[in-house]
Amino acid sequence: MTPTLAALVDRPDLGLLVRAGAAHLDRPVQWVHTSELADPTAFLEGGELLLTTGLWVRTGAAAYIRRLHEAGVAGLGFGTGLTHAAVPAAVIKAAEAVGLPVIEVPRQVPFIAISKAVAKAVAAAEYAAVTRAYQAQRALTSAAVRADGVTAVTRQLARRLDAWAVLLDPRGSVRAGDSPLLDALRAELARFHAGPASLTYESDGVEITVQTLGAGERIRGFLAVGRTTRLTPADQQVLTTAASLLTVSFERPQAVEAATRRLRGGLLRLLLAGETELVAEIAADLWGELPAAPVRVVLAAGPSRHRQTPSTGPRTPTPSMPRTGIRCCW
Repeated sequence: MTPTLAALVDRPDLGLLVRAGAAHLDRPVQWVHTSELADPTAFLEGGELLLTTGLWVRTGAAAYIRRLHEAGVAGLGFGTGLTHAAVPAAVIKAAEAVGLPVIEVPRQVPFIAISKAVAKAVAAAEYAAVTRAYQAQRALTSAAVRADGVTAVTRQLARRLDAWAVLLDPRGSVRAGDSPLLDALRAELARFHAGPASLTYESDGVEITVQTLGAGERIRGFLAVGRTTRLTPADQQVLTTAASLLTVSFERPQAVEAATRRLRGGLLRLLLAGETELVAEIAADLWGELPAAPVRVVLAAGPSRHRQTPSTGPRTPTPSMPRTGIRCCW
């Protein structure tokens, strides 16, 4: 979890003192930056704890605090004992007006100590997120090989993300899981025309992420998750893993079916070419013994130029129909 201002203030080794914005100490601190510029916002991204000794105070505290607030700074760390003996009243007043936390940094606490504390906390949070993602991916993989793999993966995903998760087929019917926003979710599926694709949107205060399933352009299903908070990058990795596992489970039967069709077509061509013994040996291992001769083959459909009047009598073999003991009915 990203460190907060409250976590820094609670550390006795830092000795930090809250001077303004005590109600907003739950703000996460993404990084620490030091600046004495009158307007440092061009060098900020938002979420920083900005450290300063207050050289800029003479340029106007209210305007400075307003700029920091608009830039999304998490808080202002004001070092005392150098430029100022205490945090100026004008700074405290301006910060309270906009709800910007101001933390006094006593002279004996070097700024680098705060930077190190935040850097270690951020690194620990990132490591914890990676560890959770790894554990979740292992759990999803184990779930995928179960007999009820599709249901197990969907259930495990919901548990790992602390969210609801639902698996829908291409028509929007539920295959696994559940969602309290099914009707609204189905209405969004029309926005997908080909895969792979993903969509994140908000509905009734819930952040919903939908990901298509399937290899190539064809969509074989949709995986959706929803919770009140946005998915973190680590959560996105977990969702991607679940989607990949479900895609494999959907594509495997299709691939097997396609391979089986090609195999049957190849055996039929071998049979028509007179390789009866080879076909019989292969077919016996896969489907059982071939029917005993004579065998009637019926052409039920095909291009009009190949259609002829049915006949129950034997035909004279042609080069494309060798003598194999097969009797055809056209």
